[in-house]
Amino acid sequence: MKLILTILTLILCLNSYCQKMNDKSLTTDNKIFELNQKQPGESQFLIIKDLKNNVLKKVGLAKEYDPYSFMTMCTGKSQIAIIGGRYKFFILNCSSNNIFGPFWAEQRELGQDAQSGVFYAYKLIENNKYLLANALDFGLSCYNIEDLNNIKTIQFFKPDSIFYKGKYHFLDSEKNNEYCMISASCGNYSTNIESDILFKNIKLQQDKNQKVKKRIVRERYLILNQISEDSTNSELIVDLESGILLSTQKDNELIKKILKE
Repeated sequence: MKLILTILTLILCLNSYCQKMNDKSLTTDNKIFELNQKQPGESQFLIIKDLKNNVLKKVGLAKEYDPYSFMTMCTGKSQIAIIGGRYKFFILNCSSNNIFGPFWAEQRELGQDAQSGVFYAYKLIENNKYLLANALDFGLSCYNIEDLNNIKTIQFFKPDSIFYKGKYHFLDSEKNNEYCMISASCGNYSTNIESDILFKNIKLQQDKNQKVKKRIVRERYLILNQISEDSTNSELIVDLESGILLSTQKDNELIKKILKE
């Protein structure tokens, strides 16, 4: 039994590259990453060491009164970690020792108070291709971080302008005119981001400006034009309130009514 547990532990360790993390330090298979600040309000640094404690690199971080913390990390080969502050965050590539940012919350409306824009939650999804981040009052943002040298903020659709709650639908353009849509939600003070991939690798019709063709009905239903493999078109309807794709089998009558409007 002990041998089996030892083997399982070794397998888990190899799969995750022996990563360990708390809010101030992160250890991979060959490096240690530490966040350092001597006194509140003073400059903060990311210090990168080898496993013998030799300093490999020291990076100054954008000034924040609050201490930065390691917020989340992936457990695969890409070895990405998020360093979060109060109003800003960085993306760390643990393999290359490169750090990207800072990134701030998009101010979609006037802040309620000094707490508006404070980051509460982060989530890496789709094999670390996308990062979801939730900021107080300003809501969710989604970033395509597949190419860390060209990080993109993804456009979203929402059935209302109450940004701190409800469903967000992020539509990302991929290669060959293919698209991916992510449905996500998070409470204003919550640290738990719920997300689902509604579709991916689907071709959508574009206009002459190479932007996806779309229309919204009843301020709720987003209609997209899907291009099938045989080059025929069909409607793809997203319910922005519930975060689901309408089904031609279950929702056929509703779909007919929506398309007539």
